[in-house]
Amino acid sequence: MVRTFPRCKAFNRDETTCKAIEAQPEFNMSGLAWVEQSSAIIVMAEIPCSSSYGGVMCAVQRYQLKVPTGTIEKRMTARQWADATL
Repeated sequence: MVRTFPRCKAFNRDETTCKAIEAQPEFNMSGLAWVEQSSAIIVMAEIPCSSSYGGVMCAVQRYQLKVPTGTIEKRMTARQWADATL
């Protein structure tokens, strides 16, 4: 998420706040489903919906993580996710 939505490149940012957020990024995370016979999990990550995050607030990304290593196997943007579930 930090690389996909760089806080300090966001529109309408406060430089002091953005540097603090980049030093200690925070994301909302939700587990959605177990897949591959429970050897992987689908999670959704969201940048908090706060104006402190400027133009990247509320951005979401879906990941498939390998258990127990946490290795990212797949990434899906919100648009790809919506198109896939229609």
